[in-house]
Amino acid sequence: MSKKTQAGLTPEEWALWTELTNRIKVGEYMPEQAYFARNRLGYTAIDLAITRAQPEYHELLLERRGSKDPFWPGAWHLNGGEVRATKNNEETLARLSQEELHGLNLRDARFMHSFNFPKELRGPYHSLFYLLQVQELPFRQSRTHKFFPIDALPTPMIQSHVTIVHWLRRYLAR
Repeated sequence: MSKKTQAGLTPEEWALWTELTNRIKVGEYMPEQAYFARNRLGYTAIDLAITRAQPEYHELLLERRGSKDPFWPGAWHLNGGEVRATKNNEETLARLSQEELHGLNLRDARFMHSFNFPKELRGPYHSLFYLLQVQELPFRQSRTHKFFPIDALPTPMIQSHVTIVHWLRRYLAR
């Protein structure tokens, strides 16, 4: 057996990893286990804050993860998702609109800031943070999608999103 090298793999294991990785069809779905393993190497995501202004404060739409989520069971988070390898930001926003937000028009979402989270539970990721201010939603709030006053958010919340919301509070206070 060869001695371990960089990142804990032997030269033979790196050769196998390279061969298998090169066989993956870009843009194709992969099994969840492989998806999570790949994310450990890093990924890019869009994190989207959807806000609604009230007379005295702003509200923020959050989504709640399911109780069987492998990383953050029951945690609240911003809407968003991974930027897939063959898609650009606009295509990703269009997918999020359809898959997660019941067709909410995201064309007016504005890119605000980028964040780097090297120690996130699912793996290091680069966040492209967008803001959309709305009057109302084209769908009803529910157990999993709900507006909260931005200064009274629920817990638990995904830690990287807490950081983004902290930045957003400062921005909205200007």
